[in-house]
Amino acid sequence: MSYPEGTRVGPYEIQHPLGAGGMGEVYRARDTKLGRDVALKILPEAFARDPDRRARFEREAQILASLNHPNIAAIYGVEDAATAGSAHLVRALVLELVDGPTLAEPLRFAPLPLDEALPIARQIVEALDAAHAQGVVHRDLKPANIKLRPDGTVKVLDFGLARLVDPAGAAQAVPSPEAANSPTVTSPALTRLGVILGTAAYMAPEQARGRQADKRADIWAFGCVLFEMLTGRRAFHGETVSDTLASVLRSDPDWSALPLETPEPIRRLLRRCLVKDVQARLSDIGVARLEIADALAAPATARPAGAPPPAPARAAWPRGTLLGLGAIVAGLIGFLVWQARPAVRPPTSVRFLLAPPPGARFPTATTRSSLAISPDGRLVAFRAYRPGEQAALWIRALDSVNARELKGTLDAQMPFWSPDSRALGFFADGKLKKIDVESGTVQTVCDAPAAAGGAWALDGTIVVGHATGGLSRLAAGSGQLVELTTPDAARRETHHVLPVFLPDGRRFLYTAQPGNTVYLASLDSDARTRVMDSDSRAQYAPPGYLVFGRQGTVMAQPFDPASGVVSGEPVAVAERVQTVAIPEGGSMTLFSVSNAGVLVYEGAVEEPGGTPVWVDRDGRELGPVNPALGTVEFPRFSPDGRRLALIVNRDLWVDDLQGRPPIRLTFDGATSRHYTPLWTNDGRRIVYETVSPSPLRSIAADASSTAADDLTLPGHFHPVGWSPSGTELLAVEISPPDTNVVSFALATNARTRPTPVVETPGNDGGAGAALSPDGRWLAYASNATGRQEVWVRPYPGPGAPVRVSPSGGDEPVWSRDGRELFYLEVNKMMAVSVSLGANAERAGEFRYKPPVQLYEASYLRGGQPPTYDVSPDGRFVRLKAPVGEEPGNQPLGVVVNWLEGVAR
Repeated sequence: MSYPEGTRVGPYEIQHPLGAGGMGEVYRARDTKLGRDVALKILPEAFARDPDRRARFEREAQILASLNHPNIAAIYGVEDAATAGSAHLVRALVLELVDGPTLAEPLRFAPLPLDEALPIARQIVEALDAAHAQGVVHRDLKPANIKLRPDGTVKVLDFGLARLVDPAGAAQAVPSPEAANSPTVTSPALTRLGVILGTAAYMAPEQARGRQADKRADIWAFGCVLFEMLTGRRAFHGETVSDTLASVLRSDPDWSALPLETPEPIRRLLRRCLVKDVQARLSDIGVARLEIADALAAPATARPAGAPPPAPARAAWPRGTLLGLGAIVAGLIGFLVWQARPAVRPPTSVRFLLAPPPGARFPTATTRSSLAISPDGRLVAFRAYRPGEQAALWIRALDSVNARELKGTLDAQMPFWSPDSRALGFFADGKLKKIDVESGTVQTVCDAPAAAGGAWALDGTIVVGHATGGLSRLAAGSGQLVELTTPDAARRETHHVLPVFLPDGRRFLYTAQPGNTVYLASLDSDARTRVMDSDSRAQYAPPGYLVFGRQGTVMAQPFDPASGVVSGEPVAVAERVQTVAIPEGGSMTLFSVSNAGVLVYEGAVEEPGGTPVWVDRDGRELGPVNPALGTVEFPRFSPDGRRLALIVNRDLWVDDLQGRPPIRLTFDGATSRHYTPLWTNDGRRIVYETVSPSPLRSIAADASSTAADDLTLPGHFHPVGWSPSGTELLAVEISPPDTNVVSFALATNARTRPTPVVETPGNDGGAGAALSPDGRWLAYASNATGRQEVWVRPYPGPGAPVRVSPSGGDEPVWSRDGRELFYLEVNKMMAVSVSLGANAERAGEFRYKPPVQLYEASYLRGGQPPTYDVSPDGRFVRLKAPVGEEPGNQPLGVVVNWLEGVAR
């Protein structure tokens, strides 16, 4: 949230915002006690509720407090206070307010004179030397983080990207244990995988490659800043982020751009700072202080080593002779420069990771594409959410460490860019909408129920995929979708999804379901050309590649857009990419590719599930259920609450909560993955879902028999409950393009087709369903209103459904006595009190009290429920993510210039 002028935070009165600063927003404020102006760096409210974020914020305060130096902006304290007139608690750093421009401002117009640049450089060196002595690495040194006070003092700002390392070994690449707690290292996973932090033009090569960075990265960045001060141009630059990173990795600075009067010690210092080999680079910034001191002591007319002495004065030559000689010399120099030009090398392929925005997380239970790279390769659009809030669209420039939320995009799905990279299309509330990313203006374009992907042509035409039919077309300026393609019944096609335009803006690719068959079609013809079968969507990438998913790997294969023919062999571009099943059928590998050689993707979760822990009704974590279990999925209590069924490494296990060792019931999980266990009413058997051959199966819960019985015909079912008699099994049927709640009559053990129980135009039960203990009420999640809500209806009926979640929800679970219904609203555990007894039964209606929040905490939310359960004594079993892999903290992967890797 933003704070208007005059807002009081403890003794500090806010005057006006100064902008974003690392993890928080920075405001100019007045200290009313001491009568001075300060800078307040305020932690967002969502952070303040997150213990992990608060710890990182405190770590930043500790880092800054350790840096007591006149050339480093000081910290005065940490403030915890309520804003005036509100109970809203604010946590803020109280920082020294530094007046004056940043170094970036004068460098926009011209280089600095030598006698101005060297004193500034000396003070930057003093600041870095003091930080390195404390084991602190800045990691984002650049002109915009250097303030120039009117009295000539230089202040280095924003150590928010700093990493605390062991001072005794600060030059080493391996951080100390404290490094993982640095405010910008959001998890050990990010440290292991080498997240790039910083700004592209000032990154050291090891940072650009996603490797560990130490104080030598600061020395490289200092060299870049000094070079820019002296020349007025960046040492490494390019038209795009990918070009800049390639320049960092492959190019050398244009040393000829240095002024002729640059002293030799400064030239020597620059070359030692800007050595690409980190082992050969200057390792102690203190050496720079000596070189600058030598340069300041040298005459202003010092010339570069090897330069000839100035020629003695001579008589003036005739003007014509001088012009002719000048032309000859210019031509000769031009020829020599052309001959000596460096060989042109292709830009290198660079890989790095993008962490979620501070205070936000990436959705982990998505069944939709949630990210899109702009056609020019500069901006990434993605879905993210703050704890307790709905997901929205955010954008981030690849050359920036900051991301920006796009207001008005709550619950937006499947974003896609306009060809000029200035606007985003998306789907929300059953409508197609678009937003101008600069102004933030949102416009509703038309109704688009059951949409499944969109594509934007050069002339403004938008093509939309549908979960219930063919593609539709929206002409520029119109407000209605018209049919564009019709599924081929002879090929058993039911719907066309995920359109992607080719560069000509008339032809496009799309995927026919079921079967994931990719076709090439045109706005100007009904004809289509089959291109290939794929595990997932396919996108076109210039100059002629088809990029698609196959078994969790993004592949690229040569493709002729004129004929629609692929050739050659596919080459892997990115591996371990998240692939999800989509309700319309088939799967989707979550990636996006730009026209400028940039690929962005969601990384696959290495091992699904988490550690089962006990949590009480107030959200207090009471410890692990059984440390020996390791990582598990789908916890489900037995009817008596004494045993817990779960999936461990894809197989079904039972853990005895009385202390006896766990029992393994299945042994084929490696080839036939198992899901969603459900106990029979008597607790003797467990029904579970299996991938292949796909019927629901039943097995003895005590391992007295290892034979599993098929209960149903093949299909995709999630078991959710039993009738009180045990003769009817309820399940959610995943039948693209729909999900419905169905029942099986099992009294005769005859495997028959199921009977519909809940069947609406929305997806019913896919986000959770549960039958009450007395068998009278079915709770289920449905998106029939445009978002997931929890409903309750009589079972087996008749009767009207009742919505019990006023603000969205999913994963309903009943208490053992049926007096409460629990569900999740993002990270909030909600409880609905249910009225039982004769009056409620005679009324024949579901009577309940409005839901109340029990607690809010971040635990694993899988793509398929159940992810938690409630014991008879009211405790919850929740799945806790492994350390460093908290839900929503997995970064996005980025590959810049992936074409270079394919060509190689």
